[in-house]
Amino acid sequence: MILFGCYALVLVGGMSLSMMALSYHNFSDYMAHTLLEGMDGLVEDLITFHEREGGWENLSRNPAAFHRMVREALHEKGPSAPLDPSGNPVPLRPPFRPESGLPHGQDSASRPPLSGEGPPPRPMAADMPGPFPRPLWDALTVFDAGQGPVTGSARSSEGQALRELTSGDRTIGWLGLRKNESLRHPLDFDFMARQTRALYGVAAVVLFLSVFMGLLLSRWLLTPILRLTEATRALSLRRFEARIPETRRDELGQLAADFNRMAATLSRYEAMRRQWLSDISHELRTPLAILRGEIEALIDGIRPPSQENLLSLDQEARHLSKLVEDLHQIAQTESGALTCDLRPLRPCAILARTAEAFRPRLLAAGFELDLRLQDPGHETLGDADRLTQLFSNLLENTLRYATPPGPIVAWEEEGEESFSLLLEDGGPGVPPASLPLLFDRLYRVDTARSRAMGGSGLGLSICRQIMETHRGEIRAEAGARMGLRIVMTFRKKTA
Repeated sequence: MILFGCYALVLVGGMSLSMMALSYHNFSDYMAHTLLEGMDGLVEDLITFHEREGGWENLSRNPAAFHRMVREALHEKGPSAPLDPSGNPVPLRPPFRPESGLPHGQDSASRPPLSGEGPPPRPMAADMPGPFPRPLWDALTVFDAGQGPVTGSARSSEGQALRELTSGDRTIGWLGLRKNESLRHPLDFDFMARQTRALYGVAAVVLFLSVFMGLLLSRWLLTPILRLTEATRALSLRRFEARIPETRRDELGQLAADFNRMAATLSRYEAMRRQWLSDISHELRTPLAILRGEIEALIDGIRPPSQENLLSLDQEARHLSKLVEDLHQIAQTESGALTCDLRPLRPCAILARTAEAFRPRLLAAGFELDLRLQDPGHETLGDADRLTQLFSNLLENTLRYATPPGPIVAWEEEGEESFSLLLEDGGPGVPPASLPLLFDRLYRVDTARSRAMGGSGLGLSICRQIMETHRGEIRAEAGARMGLRIVMTFRKKTA
């Protein structure tokens, strides 16, 4: 806020100084041209001199002649000042003070009474000493037709107010007056002083309004930014419940909404992380507890080391190994370390081949396999081994959780830029609320039933990871025969 106040002060101060400089320049220019317009007699004398002499050479060699010409031309407008030994007039009065309009050393109380009626006449330009000790002709310069100096103090026409000198239709020269010498009367300086005071007043008002509006604007802008800063700091401290009030409809309001969505996503992922750790520890603890119990029973002699008991230990060890392998594959996929050799292939053919490999087990469990797949099917870019794993996980899941007898149907549907493979069983199906969660890690519809059937809760999650690696999509729907339908959508291979 202090920085904004300093910026406003510098800006308003700079504008004020610029306006004051421009006002002085423009007013000085105006006064210079006004004075020149009042010098008709001097202009006529200069034109007559040029016509009589045939040029400006004599005037250039005799500056005193120009001084006399100025004095004589303007004599009728006011009394001339006495001359010093060099021929220059001396001031009759001390210079005027611009702020009071009085000579230096004299105030209003000691001013002599005015004679006559009304205010004293304004001194003429020729004999007016003003605030400068130099006479007016010291500020006048005659230039030739090419604006080269003839006589006078100026060396060029730059900074001069010019009046054209013409003879007939021909320009014979210019009469110039220095612009900064045009303000010679006390009233001129009094006018500039009033303008300066008014400008200072306006600048003060503008500065006050700028600071006041700056306070309001900074509060309007900084309040949501400060809230965002505090909420961001809370997120860095893992307080994912932090939210920002969405009270605006501008860009800052959109930023607050985006932040709230991000915080909600982080909160959801934090909850998933905690649930993941809890589920993993539970999943690992269960087979380890079973192994430990059976091994202790063998050690204590409660159970004999028979082949049946050893096979039970081997089954639990395999289950634990499978769980660890699935976790490793999911970690590889999420970190981008899972490699896929993408080549043109036909997923329909891979599904048919995998289903045929499962046919004996499906028939033995009491299922009917109905393949309605097109031959050869559409082509996409994929990894044959990963897709075989995908279809195997789905069929393995059907063997574990579907209830025989019933058909297992596979078919293909075509879209404009994609095609889908569908796999549907005959039941018992999945509750609608569980359909979006089936592919989450370690999710089970029936926890006790899933563990009893050897499921780790990671098979469908691995299926989703494989489909995402293939830039495809997998989802679960309710089947037509009260069963579960899995829809896998692939992109068509473009030429």
